[in-house]
Amino acid sequence: MKKKIIGISIIALLLIAILFATFNSDLGVNAMEKINANYPDNIIIFDDIAEQSEGDDLPEPRVFIPPSEESIKLTLEQVQAFDCETVEDVPVSECEALVALYASTNGSAWTNNTNWLQSTTVGDWYGVSVTASYNGPTILSLSGNNLVGTIPPEIENLSDLKSLILSKNFLTGYIPSGIFNLVNLLRINLSDNLLTGTIPPEFGNGDYVAINLGSNLFTGQIPAELGEAQSLQYLNLSDNQLTGTIPAEIGQLWYLYTLNIANNKIEGVVPQSLTNLSRLRQGTDFGYNRLNVPQEEPVHSFLNTKDPDWYLTQAIQKPIPCVSGGEIISRNGRVKIAVPAGACNGVLELMLAPLMKPSQAYEPMFWARNSFELSAWDERGPVTQFPKPLNFTLYYSDGGIGTAPENFLTIEMVDEEDIVWRDAVGTCPDGEYTRNFDDNWVRLPVCHLTEFGLFNHRPETPLRLYIPMGFN
Repeated sequence: MKKKIIGISIIALLLIAILFATFNSDLGVNAMEKINANYPDNIIIFDDIAEQSEGDDLPEPRVFIPPSEESIKLTLEQVQAFDCETVEDVPVSECEALVALYASTNGSAWTNNTNWLQSTTVGDWYGVSVTASYNGPTILSLSGNNLVGTIPPEIENLSDLKSLILSKNFLTGYIPSGIFNLVNLLRINLSDNLLTGTIPPEFGNGDYVAINLGSNLFTGQIPAELGEAQSLQYLNLSDNQLTGTIPAEIGQLWYLYTLNIANNKIEGVVPQSLTNLSRLRQGTDFGYNRLNVPQEEPVHSFLNTKDPDWYLTQAIQKPIPCVSGGEIISRNGRVKIAVPAGACNGVLELMLAPLMKPSQAYEPMFWARNSFELSAWDERGPVTQFPKPLNFTLYYSDGGIGTAPENFLTIEMVDEEDIVWRDAVGTCPDGEYTRNFDDNWVRLPVCHLTEFGLFNHRPETPLRLYIPMGFN
């Protein structure tokens, strides 16, 4: 059995080593920059940016540091040297499951690995709780502990586990199917990681009380099967890349008191069945999606009660006749886009989608809490470049721009090729800022569409120019 766990550990560590080597190649550096950029706010003191007041400084973004060769080597040595046959308080198979997690996430480089693979009493290992009346660990809590790698399939051997908390780490890959064999598992928190794939429908088969999968890279739709998790009280799927509509079956979760699906691309009609969720309270959030505004009654009134500002951050779509031009204004009034006559052909469809936070790392700039995606298309397909500039007007509040003066505010755009922020002033020839310090707005002509944000540059931060290929 020890040979088996060593073999699995060697494979896991080899994969980490390959990732390490890749990160240090030219290709790997670019890939790593993209990973770092995708999750600027993985470690945040606040559970939700929306909970911060205008005067609060956002915390430093968490930056991924690839594991060192020394730590990988040390982890392998520790795994090879430890024998689960010697443990005193849990079955060998459950010890081996923990060792597999240690190996697959480079345990020697964890922030805290006290007693792991040192003590023969597993209950003394940091983050592991062993209850005398059970055979194995009942709680595994390693939040914010620099776990880098994947969740191993051996996790399914922790048969007595009730709480699994692996949030705020750098876990990648899919949720292993073996997790759903843990019939005693009640609480699972995998938020603030880099997990991919779709939300497994098997979550509907358990007796879960709390599921937190927020701030990952999950795609696809919310599975209707979640409505079968009748004991569920807390469900957080926010800050992913979910699409589609809210399944009506979610309205069967009678005991749910928190439902957070904010900052996705969920669209359309909210099913009337959700009005059955009378227990919903603080933490419920439908914002930053593409839901219809207004909704039909009684859904509209229900949403206003449970999440009063839900409609202010929903995306808005509007057709613009190119012959006359027009404008589109965000529902919260913080962004105004004016399209001049003759800037396009036929009818232009514009979609303005506010973002809860920038999708890319932005330090050392200060985010002025105004970000959005702007997309456009006509009968021929997507439109990203315009011969005539669109006029962007972004509003801000005095308490939300940081310590630098207002004249340092710039409208930044994501350079899709390099995945970095560039000053949008260079997207049009002779681009120039207009500023109104009394009414708190910044205006700029823009000729290229992507993600945008309003940022304040600390005095020592150099301004950067973005020149699209067409204007080189």
